[in-house]
Amino acid sequence: MKLGTGSLLMLSIVCGPARCAEPIAELSGELGPGISYSIREGSRPGPTVLVVAGSRSPGAHLKLVIRQVRNWAITGGKLILLTVDAAGPLIFSGETTGARGSPEQMIWDFVVKNRPGWLVELDEGDLYAQAGKGARGGSLFHDGSRQGAAIAAVMTAGVNQSIEVDDNRFTPRPGSAPGGSLALLAARRLETRTMSPVVSVHQNVLTEGSTHRQQGKYFPVRVAARIRHHRMMLHRLLLELKVIGDSVNVHQLAPSPGGGKVRRDSPLYMAVFDGYGTGAPRAFGEWLKSYPFVEMHPIGTLEIKAAGLESFHVIVFPGGEAMEQWPALGVAGRLAIRKFVRSGGGYIGICAGAYMTAQYPKYRWGLGLLDADILDHDHYARGVGMVKIELTDTGREALSEPRKSLLDLHYGNGPLFVPAGKEGIPDYRAFAYYRTAIARGEAKSETMIDTPAIIAGAYGRGRVIASSGHTGWSTGLEDFFPRFVLWTGKREGVTRPREQKAKAGDK
Repeated sequence: MKLGTGSLLMLSIVCGPARCAEPIAELSGELGPGISYSIREGSRPGPTVLVVAGSRSPGAHLKLVIRQVRNWAITGGKLILLTVDAAGPLIFSGETTGARGSPEQMIWDFVVKNRPGWLVELDEGDLYAQAGKGARGGSLFHDGSRQGAAIAAVMTAGVNQSIEVDDNRFTPRPGSAPGGSLALLAARRLETRTMSPVVSVHQNVLTEGSTHRQQGKYFPVRVAARIRHHRMMLHRLLLELKVIGDSVNVHQLAPSPGGGKVRRDSPLYMAVFDGYGTGAPRAFGEWLKSYPFVEMHPIGTLEIKAAGLESFHVIVFPGGEAMEQWPALGVAGRLAIRKFVRSGGGYIGICAGAYMTAQYPKYRWGLGLLDADILDHDHYARGVGMVKIELTDTGREALSEPRKSLLDLHYGNGPLFVPAGKEGIPDYRAFAYYRTAIARGEAKSETMIDTPAIIAGAYGRGRVIASSGHTGWSTGLEDFFPRFVLWTGKREGVTRPREQKAKAGDK
């Protein structure tokens, strides 16, 4: 039976709040197009656990669950992780698993060969089951065995501790997995213990009567939270089965950095704050497509407080409301951000996130990462629209941008910066200045003109960039965000891979 190509890799493991670089062996490969696997074994006997993402619900965030779990140190048994790229749910039946070359056939043959004692099929529903109408979200379906029921109760109790709203909590539900699922087929044919954790895209909380800006009948569940729900339940299952040990930090999402020299194409791990006060999900992944070595993970306050930033290189605070993001972090979260940057991490603030680089308490929602104050905050709601900016020589060099002409930038009530005069922090450097302005209401255009649009500086060993406007929403400036990532991640000078290929071809 052909199972595709495989390779033996050496990975660094996540082993708790302290960084470590112990290499572990991993067998990884592809079963077919869009179907990849990894297999790792512990040093002690134990069960084989197979976790599948993408067979029931498509979504890049399900892949991130697998990537995060893949970093955990395996101490017993065997952990198999299977990622499936499918446009919709696969249907596992006698007919499809017998169809030569079908995804169902390749996956089923792989399952039969490995004979897992436990199979976990990650799934996602639109609504919590309490909402009715056949909704399945917020449920942990299990096979109904005594052991399965006991572990499911522990898994849901663990994840529910991280959920504030009672109506959004998970419920263990004995019974069969959905018809056509891999879990159902494995339970019937192989007598495998099965789990199907179903997270919900929407909360069981109505938006009606809410004063917060929101569309739709139900509030959404943030992507970082949906990933967390799956990750926390998997963590508890693997702990109960003694596949992992207590030292594994469930909230550390990226692999611990190893020693040796960092190459320009070494993985660069970027966290994006996805918590209260952030706006609609940004297209950061789209803007970074030309830089495949950058791996992005949504991150929430819970991960930040639990040393989850330690393995990242850069964190991004996007647009939204600084007055909401700042308190959402809490004191512990704000201290963790400052520690992260001071220790060498990068910080990118866009609009609301840029506001937060300012000095506290002069600016009450500032993190104090730059020697900056906010000008004319009383008129912060200046308006939304396109303005002209001009890069400085420093900005052009740092961002590898040759253009000296005026550039169009999307502005949306972003901060106007002036020096704060704080001792002990280097002066910020202006990468660009506003040359035109927006002034709504009592705001004045002349206040904005010739103030910095993009500033940058050092905080301890780390680097900070604050962009008052949205370069990603500005035609011709879409590549500025990746350059922010490279500069704060100390990879400046790296060009797009396709640019490198073009230069190689010219020789």
